Amino acid sequence: MELLLILVTALLFTAPVYIPQLFFLSYLAFIPLIYLTREKDYRHSFIIAWLIAVIVGFLSFFWLYYPLSELLEMPFVFVFLILFLYILISSSALAIWVILNKFLQPKNSFSPFIAAFSWASLEYLRFNYFNINPFNYLAYSQSSFSSLLNYASLGGIFLVSFLAVLIAGYLVKIYYKPSIKRTVPLIIILVLIIFIIPNRFNSGADQSREKIDIINLSQINNEIIFDEVEENTELLGELIAESNNQYLFAPQNSLGFDLLRNNYYRDKFYAQIEGELEAKFLQIGSKAAEENNFEAELKDSLFLIDSNLEIINRYDKSTKNLFLNNFFLRDELGAILNRFINLDPQPFSLEAKEVIELNDLNYLNLISSEIYNPLIFKGQNHDFNLIVHSSDERRIDFKVFKNYSWGAAVLRAAENSVSVLKTSRAGYNGYITPRAKAEIKTNSTKGVIETEVLLQSSSSYYQRNPDRIAEIMLIITALIFLLKTIVVIKNKY
Repeated sequence: MELLLILVTALLFTAPVYIPQLFFLSYLAFIPLIYLTREKDYRHSFIIAWLIAVIVGFLSFFWLYYPLSELLEMPFVFVFLILFLYILISSSALAIWVILNKFLQPKNSFSPFIAAFSWASLEYLRFNYFNINPFNYLAYSQSSFSSLLNYASLGGIFLVSFLAVLIAGYLVKIYYKPSIKRTVPLIIILVLIIFIIPNRFNSGADQSREKIDIINLSQINNEIIFDEVEENTELLGELIAESNNQYLFAPQNSLGFDLLRNNYYRDKFYAQIEGELEAKFLQIGSKAAEENNFEAELKDSLFLIDSNLEIINRYDKSTKNLFLNNFFLRDELGAILNRFINLDPQPFSLEAKEVIELNDLNYLNLISSEIYNPLIFKGQNHDFNLIVHSSDERRIDFKVFKNYSWGAAVLRAAENSVSVLKTSRAGYNGYITPRAKAEIKTNSTKGVIETEVLLQSSSSYYQRNPDRIAEIMLIITALIFLLKTIVVIKNKY
């Protein structure tokens, strides 16, 4: 029976990752989790929670094997062992929370607020000091609950997690002692979440709408690489010709050749689109070498091209890290890894971020894995009204990965109260409003997607004070821990 409940709990936590509309199942998962651990000793509870988390980790993050194998270039056994250790370590967070929550809870009752405060506090500490898995946060399972995600504009993913666990905590409380009295607080919380929209009060003073086209490319596979590049370039030119609006955005690696070095294909592509870019701007992706050093390693790059076919802006992917942001031994581990593999473990930084200004369009580029990093400017003033996320998701062809990518884009929209335009190869393409609602979401094979985007200057409370609410929750948790410790010591002596 215990093993069956362990498996059911893991499946309830995992289901929203595969089908985001089932986000509420993650709340129900806390009922068997607490049931399995409440009457057990600390050791047994820790093992049960860790086993659940490991199962969830393999069901949710198995696709990490593919970027790992490409990066490390090792035999299957070694890569699988590294993935297993990676999931084993990152899964310990749930087990630690179960022990902490078990200690903090009152002896003969269950407090949803204690559960929520302790969960959010651990996530905040993990994010700042042990963030080896940027996907493993409860907020990413809530991408279809836009009302809840709006609270990210106040406290980021930590406040979203707090509210999700608070809902789950009341479900646990009702399960143990069903009553109308225990149901009323849950109903009040749900009503407040659904009908009070935080970023309604954070909206920028200036708002406008702009029609923007997304170039949605199909995946062309040809045994002869030159034929594949030819076909892809020709298709891209045809789609650009179909566009009717001033701004066009194509995904990362939409071109199969180096735009700077490959004169033959560049001239051929330019000849095809020359008459189609009158009074238009096209942002297109290509792997490319540095302009002053053609022998340098190719970088994932985004090029902004005007109607004269001149490159007026270039943006490169900032890092190739292995999800080691904010890891407390990042520098030491990076030095060791660099002896064996070409790995740059430097954290994602916004200091060099450039806001691209095109008439009324002031947008920020986030390419590939950058979407998984919350935008924290540390006091800098960045006035932008749109985030453009460009990605190439062909190498990891799994729905769960694509759902994580889309969920991250939704969270970035919610945190910053700003629209997000997502353009991807083999992933979801679409538009997310500043209130975290998906106006358009599609992974159809090809075509031009016309969107009318709300342009609103970024001005959320979270962006101005990214740590404020999380730190308050951490202080409250520390006070509860201190009081409970005093009570335990008093009762013992």
